[in-house]
Amino acid sequence: MWSQNHDVKNLVIQNPLLILQSFKNALQKYQRRWGSIMTGC
Repeated sequence: MWSQNHDVKNLVIQNPLLILQSFKNALQKYQRRWGSIMTGC
């Protein structure tokens, strides 16, 4: 359990840009979905 958590922390430290990029992609999808709802498309 602890070693698994440790691996996750290492992954976060090694790939901050990858995580940031995936977060941006998710945010853009969310904004696009909200935009379509607001405009009624």
